[in-house]
Amino acid sequence: MADQKEELKLIRMNEVDAQEISWLWYPYIPFGKITVIQGDPGDGKTTVVLAIAAAITTGATLPESDKIAEPMQYQVEELKRDRDKWKANYTNLWNEVKEFISAIRSMPEKLRAFIINHQSEKSSQKEQR
Repeated sequence: MADQKEELKLIRMNEVDAQEISWLWYPYIPFGKITVIQGDPGDGKTTVVLAIAAAITTGATLPESDKIAEPMQYQVEELKRDRDKWKANYTNLWNEVKEFISAIRSMPEKLRAFIINHQSEKSSQKEQR
């Protein structure tokens, strides 16, 4: 066996016939193909694979893709609403910050006016005594 050499056979893509794909779970897991489950640690890859294995071995059905899309669409709409709410809150906050900055910038003038008014009030009180 060691002295047998196998020749690598190259196949051009135009020589490959298209085949219909059978699905274990459409459109996620095809039969007879490699499926990669990827994600960060703690994302739930093992839980998903075990749930799929449990469903297959017990004869349960896997969720239909359109039923999966519904909660996702709901989450997208919820995020859009949150974004719009955040944007409105941010705009209000920014307007308040601009008013505060404007108030701080005008403080020297207001303080000077207050001191002048306060001094003139003191002067008129002294004159009344």
